[in-house]
Amino acid sequence: MGNNAVERLRQICLEQSTRPFKARGSAVLRCPDCLLANFACLCPWRINSRSAIQFVLIMHRDEVYKSTNSGRLIADLFPDNTVAYLWSRTEPEPQLLAHLHNPKRQLRLLFPESSAMLTEENTESFIDNRPLTVVLIDGTWKQAGRIVRLSPWLSHLPRMSIQADAEQSGLYIRKALHSHQLSTAQSAACVLAQAGEADNATLLNQYFSVFNQHCIATRRGVAPTLTEAHHFLSARQSQTDSSLPSITQQGSIQLSNYQSRNPE
Repeated sequence: MGNNAVERLRQICLEQSTRPFKARGSAVLRCPDCLLANFACLCPWRINSRSAIQFVLIMHRDEVYKSTNSGRLIADLFPDNTVAYLWSRTEPEPQLLAHLHNPKRQLRLLFPESSAMLTEENTESFIDNRPLTVVLIDGTWKQAGRIVRLSPWLSHLPRMSIQADAEQSGLYIRKALHSHQLSTAQSAACVLAQAGEADNATLLNQYFSVFNQHCIATRRGVAPTLTEAHHFLSARQSQTDSSLPSITQQGSIQLSNYQSRNPE
């Protein structure tokens, strides 16, 4: 059931749903895993990696089904280091609460807010040698704020801040209202960089860039455009994995691998 925590969570939601989920573009033939069009499937571009950080995604139910959700990219690349749960104001899952009260780990809540709202306590860095667990609220900025305000079981967590890069804020297919507002995946990449995992941060940023290109391709009904990020992922995997799609010199991705992976 699913290749990572987010896909497993989505499958559980689908099994419990009383009616099919239909959103914009529901008529498009899509990969059941990455939710993008078959001709723009993102799955072959995944590169499994490992991190010393544990990521806990608390997801708004709407995000579980969105093809543009970026939190799932964290689970794609770090499947052994990512867990995902649906948000519930009054009935958080016992497994989630266990993660949030694990005395063997250093816990931080990464909550999106402007730097003007941060306090000295919130801006603490990593203060001890315990493994780091980062809790990310995965929803729109409005949803994330509401989740934190209405969830008393999150109030004990120290908050951590990240430095938002103005250039990064313009890279997401879902536009932010303010320059400091990053996507969930971008925020996780900042955490990785801040924690000294520069290679993993670069990997996630490059994968996020490819994801955006494939989302755009799905919306436009065309093959994804070749980018430097595709070359980066291809080079990263070329010596150990032949499953990545081949890239043509004309600047578009050959579709044969997608079609064989996702027959219509």
